Amino acid sequence: MGAYSGVSEIQHLHTVGTAPAMADASALLLVGSAEAAERAGVAPRARIIGSASTSVNPVVMLTAGQSAVEQVIARAGLTPADIDVFEFAEAFSALCLRFRRDLDAGPDRMNPNGGTMAMGHAFGATGAILVGSCVEELERRGGRYGVAAVSGAAGLGVAVLVERISA
Repeated sequence: MGAYSGVSEIQHLHTVGTAPAMADASALLLVGSAEAAERAGVAPRARIIGSASTSVNPVVMLTAGQSAVEQVIARAGLTPADIDVFEFAEAFSALCLRFRRDLDAGPDRMNPNGGTMAMGHAFGATGAILVGSCVEELERRGGRYGVAAVSGAAGLGVAVLVERISA
């Protein structure tokens, strides 16, 4: 199979047990400057430290979200150990295992309240849900840094690194 000479056939064996169901949901994030928050009379809960967008070979497409996480953490001069919460929209359970293994992100830090596999994939609201859940969990546990990420179709991935603002 071209670049993958050791692969003679790809068997796509996905089941309802290894892939998320579709879910109805909506979410809203208010993103703006500290000055805009002051004018609006709202207290900022977190600040965006950085983001990363990546692309990978579409054959191994669902690895791009993890790649984006690794990039945004490194650009900020942090390591995976510095991250208190990872919110990762996993499309298939195998991605969670790889993510946890490579980033040493156990269930206490990765999708601690359930991820896409548990709650369903809310197309169109996923990013806002991930960032909102990340900030809420940082507040709950008194954490500092969180990452929200998703692997998308056609080999695309995106991640955002946030820092909780202490009250």
